[in-house]
Amino acid sequence: MSRPERRRGPGRPGLTTLAERLSDRDQAVMAELQRHRFLSTDHLQQLVFTGHRSLISAARTCRRVLGRLHDERLIERLDRRVGGLHGGSAASVWTLTAAGQRVLGLQTGSGSSMRVRQPGGAFVQHYLAVADVHLVLLRAAREGQMELLNLELEPVCWRHFLDPMGTRQVLKPDLFAVTATENYENHWFIEVDRGTEGIPTLVRQCQAYARYRASDQEQAESGLFPRVIWLLPTEIRRRRFQAALTATRSLDGDLFRLVTAGGLLPVVTDQEAS
Repeated sequence: MSRPERRRGPGRPGLTTLAERLSDRDQAVMAELQRHRFLSTDHLQQLVFTGHRSLISAARTCRRVLGRLHDERLIERLDRRVGGLHGGSAASVWTLTAAGQRVLGLQTGSGSSMRVRQPGGAFVQHYLAVADVHLVLLRAAREGQMELLNLELEPVCWRHFLDPMGTRQVLKPDLFAVTATENYENHWFIEVDRGTEGIPTLVRQCQAYARYRASDQEQAESGLFPRVIWLLPTEIRRRRFQAALTATRSLDGDLFRLVTAGGLLPVVTDQEAS
């Protein structure tokens, strides 16, 4: 039996040629995919294709650019279609190929690429849900409801610190954001819960935040400790989580804000009901 032909990607000269052909918009698409890992077509349209006269024009141009980058084997569409946190309809989901990662590495000097594998559905759904939150904040900023001064995604937003025993710990928020309204500048850690883990696991993550606050590292660097927003999928789960936090006497309940999807913006825009 003959072995199937192994397809090789372009070498460094070919990647350099590809990199030179990329427009600023092409690079913006690839940079967002590198930042988020997985994004739907709609996510990319809202993040990058914002200067068009109509949504129809933006959607058409977005699909054309994605198709071309796909033909160049710089991005790839996942085998399955996955919906986002808020969207009920399925959408194509994109990620960088190894060649796409290498092209960006040539431009930024960031080195080698990670191996690209087809991920599980729950894994992708989480990243899409985080992208949904990013867009909620970005739209609010574009509409003038607040300023979005900084937004970091994992792993950039992760915090490394030493616990009281001198053991190195890593706190892994989903997002870190700095927002500003007319009266306040606020810092937030944001956790996006999809209901796939037990409530005790969420409480343990809250205890990790408490340990990080006790280290004083964040306060030394920024002068304050961010509030932690938990975005939960249902009101029932929010109430269960709130009850568990209240029962955990070692935790400061004022550190955490538990909301469902519609409650995120009132918190970050200082419009939360008292």
